[in-house]
Amino acid sequence: MKILKQIFLFIIIVINSNIIQAQLSFFDANDSLVKNYHASLYQYNFTETSNYIQILQKSANNTDRYLFQVNYLWWLIITGDQKEENFQQCFHILDEAEKQIELHQQNSEQEELTALMIYLYKARIHVFNSHYYKALVGYSKMLSILKKLMDAENETISEDKKLVLGLYNYSIGKIKEKYPMFYPYFLLLPKADFELGKKWVIESIKSKNVLVKTEALYFLMKISLEVDKNYDYAQLFANQLVNLYPENILFLFYQYQGYYHQNNTDEAKKVLRKMLMSADKLEYLSSAQKTHFITIIEKDFRLPDEK
Repeated sequence: MKILKQIFLFIIIVINSNIIQAQLSFFDANDSLVKNYHASLYQYNFTETSNYIQILQKSANNTDRYLFQVNYLWWLIITGDQKEENFQQCFHILDEAEKQIELHQQNSEQEELTALMIYLYKARIHVFNSHYYKALVGYSKMLSILKKLMDAENETISEDKKLVLGLYNYSIGKIKEKYPMFYPYFLLLPKADFELGKKWVIESIKSKNVLVKTEALYFLMKISLEVDKNYDYAQLFANQLVNLYPENILFLFYQYQGYYHQNNTDEAKKVLRKMLMSADKLEYLSSAQKTHFITIIEKDFRLPDEK
């Protein structure tokens, strides 16, 4: 069951991880606003995020507006603000967005990407709550859109599509390599090209689009740390993420894990102290969020010499 859960999480999360909302950057006129919106999330300044949403909603269409809202709520949830009302509001927004999708035929690639995001977000929240069967509802719709995107001409592929398809191809290839006994399940998925996926993800970490770059780094770090157990590579990617967002406690977690597995006690201690300081003093966090992070640190994180 644990292996099945891990596979399912990869399929959902690699396509719709924390920052795949990079595709929202297609708002050319509001590009700086979108970047500021995401930066405020990474810095846990959720009051500022809410303000950006109010501005962006004036120019976004219905389904895109829903994505900005649910992304904000998701970040509240994963940082410890797990009030039932946040989950309920997420599902209400996603239900409304799904109605819009069903009412309007998707006529462009970007609309297909947006529709994919809506279905994936709903599945991801169900997975977060360990409701795996609920997460499968609408799964065929996701695969249908994904297959359509993969079958399209990719000679002049956009950065956001390159990232989405790169993550899919790379991750499915990795999972098939790691768990060959589950090969029959992969026959239900669009065919994945591991080498192409690897090429596109590596290209993405060189992107000038900070959202695309951040997501690519995050994905490669997770794969290196949790699948390949290549802690040197994981450390390299985690360090780059922390350099981009030095107060992001989640990225500090992964930086710490890299040092921990490398038995680098001195650096692990430095990161651990920084995590505790950020969790306790970061002004943008609510008391519930501070408690959430401090509890995780005290429960799950140990120095190498405490193994």
